[in-house]
Amino acid sequence: AGKGGLLFTLHRVPGKMSLQAEVRVQTANTKLEFNVGEQWHDSITFTQVGPHNFIVPIPSGLFIADPLAANSISLRSNHPLRFQSMQLSHEE
Repeated sequence: AGKGGLLFTLHRVPGKMSLQAEVRVQTANTKLEFNVGEQWHDSITFTQVGPHNFIVPIPSGLFIADPLAANSISLRSNHPLRFQSMQLSHEE
């Protein structure tokens, strides 16, 4: 539970992206919120305990391509959950 996030750099500006993950939820009705500053936010609620796979689409234009400047996605949940895997991908 609480706040966390991802920091990453890009070598070129992507179009639309998605965050794909597998999580293990320990408490029913766990809400996971995502945001990039004030520009974008989304959330997903897991109504059942156990493993879940999800994909969250991320619109284009949110990130910069500069290997010296990190991009970030903030994550927040109301209950603890465990990430088994996570991947950022982009559409060509």
